[in-house]
Amino acid sequence: MKVKCGTSRLVAALHFYQLAIPAPKPPDGTFNKDAAERGKEIFNGKGKCAGCHVPPLYAEPGNNLHAPSEVGVDSFQADRSPTHMYRTAPLAGLWSHATANKLMFT
Repeated sequence: MKVKCGTSRLVAALHFYQLAIPAPKPPDGTFNKDAAERGKEIFNGKGKCAGCHVPPLYAEPGNNLHAPSEVGVDSFQADRSPTHMYRTAPLAGLWSHATANKLMFT
């Protein structure tokens, strides 16, 4: 496949634009604030989640692909991807997916 001149700049600009869109904030009263605070403590502390899911996107900067051995799990899901690796998924706005699914399936 031949890439036209300027296509990589367009892709880079689109990527920058996507990363610049702020994640939506959950509306008041839609979550338990005490439970969220306990989850935040685990996320930033004992769970070590914040080491890879870095604010403000809660995704891993740079190369976010990892071999199964790095993550400490088997390769079942990774082997389904072209890279045979796991991706650190962005978590910003994750609550909105759960809310949308709840609204669609209830």
